[in-house]
Amino acid sequence: MLEPNHRLISSPAHVRTHQPKYGTKIALFFSKNTLRNKPMFQQQRGFTLIEIMIVVSIIGILSSIAISAYQTYLIRSRIAEGMNIATTVKSAIWDVYANKGDFPAGGGNDQYALPDPIETAYIHNITVGDQGIITILFKDLGEEASGGKTIELHPDTSNSGSISWICYSAGKAGGAATMPPKYTPPVCR
Repeated sequence: MLEPNHRLISSPAHVRTHQPKYGTKIALFFSKNTLRNKPMFQQQRGFTLIEIMIVVSIIGILSSIAISAYQTYLIRSRIAEGMNIATTVKSAIWDVYANKGDFPAGGGNDQYALPDPIETAYIHNITVGDQGIITILFKDLGEEASGGKTIELHPDTSNSGSISWICYSAGKAGGAATMPPKYTPPVCR
């Protein structure tokens, strides 16, 4: 039989004389007070304030890095647009050089049958100067690439019968370009 505190008696004599039905051992193990005061499963608790603050700060750091990288990517893509447009200017210079054997004195877009100005959403102008030097003048691209920064393309005619191009950005000896090298294509650095 059961004692007053509702525990099972585990004496060998009791087990032999009284066999409870299936499931009653488990039911007798818990008293009524135990079931009322303690839930069978503990409730899941939410995050603490410190945990939430740490997560928010990590997200903030990662987003600031991502935004900076994206802005650099945008500036590089806009500079690539200028370099692509400069390819048509290179072709016009090559045509004049192939026909005359030299670059026109004084330069100027009109000497190469190019429109003046050559302007897009991010390019203020592309001009051809003396000795066929192409100057790409950019509008404000943001960050360090503010308005008025330039990239220069100098023709190299040392190989007979062809023109190779040397690209210049800020800090590269031999040119007067002002665009920071971190935004320019690798050949311009």
